[in-house]
Amino acid sequence: SSAADTVDKAVMELAGRDPAPLIEDACEPVRNYDGELLRHREMAKCPKDMEPLVPIPSSYNMCEVYAWERVVQRREVPFVLGHSYTARDEYDITMATHLDYNRLDLMGKILTHWDGPASVGIHATDSEVQRVFDFLGNSTALRERDNVTYHLVFRLGPSYPPNHMREIGHRYVATPYTFFLDVDFMPSPELYQNLREKLMTREFGDISKTAVVIAAFETDDKTFQIPSDKPVLIELLLNKTVHPFHLRAYEPGHKPTNYLKWMFAKKPYYAHWDNYYEPYYVMNTSVVSFDHRFVARFLNKCSHALELHMAGYKFLVSLDDFVIHLPHLKNKQNMSVLRQCNNDWYGDWIKEKRKQYNYTGTDVRDYMVKP
Repeated sequence: SSAADTVDKAVMELAGRDPAPLIEDACEPVRNYDGELLRHREMAKCPKDMEPLVPIPSSYNMCEVYAWERVVQRREVPFVLGHSYTARDEYDITMATHLDYNRLDLMGKILTHWDGPASVGIHATDSEVQRVFDFLGNSTALRERDNVTYHLVFRLGPSYPPNHMREIGHRYVATPYTFFLDVDFMPSPELYQNLREKLMTREFGDISKTAVVIAAFETDDKTFQIPSDKPVLIELLLNKTVHPFHLRAYEPGHKPTNYLKWMFAKKPYYAHWDNYYEPYYVMNTSVVSFDHRFVARFLNKCSHALELHMAGYKFLVSLDDFVIHLPHLKNKQNMSVLRQCNNDWYGDWIKEKRKQYNYTGTDVRDYMVKP
């Protein structure tokens, strides 16, 4: 078999598909099988004194696997193309986004609608690294961009680590403001320039303790074209071509944005806080980042909003700006198992954050998810 096949086999063993032959050092597959690829690209080498990783549980008990994934240290290689970005001025904004290797095409689409700087976390196996470079090199929209930085996180374990991916994108932002957005959302036209202008004119006021919410929508139309402006979007809402995001699948996640108010409001307004709120927002880059311990599809994004709430932040909804979720194949995951495995741990996390922020409010429930 090829070197790439050998690496994939090692990664699958690490991921628990065949956990018997445990590999404690995640650098071992690189050194033995695919090291020349990484060295050829002058990427960071694994340090010789790296401590062994916690071995993945040698069973198929998913609760044990999730617990392992919360503490394991994944390998990272920041700035894989070698260049960095310097802020234009005090109003500059970087989009921090993230993706699994198999969603590179979505990243290409979204960055054509965001001409500002971006910091992108990419989740991949060793053997996929070359294909990442090939994609970036072959993309006419991306290969000339010197304001986009890419940061690799190597796959380790069966789950996608969304908060680790969000955090690595945030970590390398060099502008005063960060726009936190998932890679399957298309920004409204000229969103970068519009947000910069609103920051310059102080339309949002003092946002040192504020998250500026960008209203999120979705469509099932795979040929959908992004609306040119808010009035066009409202027409699409009225004829039900577009819907508020997760209105049908998970209404609490975005309900506090108050879409009816968004349609008719004359000035930005504050969202009424809810425990499950998980909007996309623009904030000061110095804000606390996402907690690595959230893995898979379980309250990962709303944990950040919850922490901001306990730290005293407010959520201010911007009026004319929006993002639209693009239809794509979804990663299947057993949510009932996730809830069962993580419920007690999440309650402990909330108590930990209550203590950290000395938060005594009754609007945050200690146990948010039913067993």
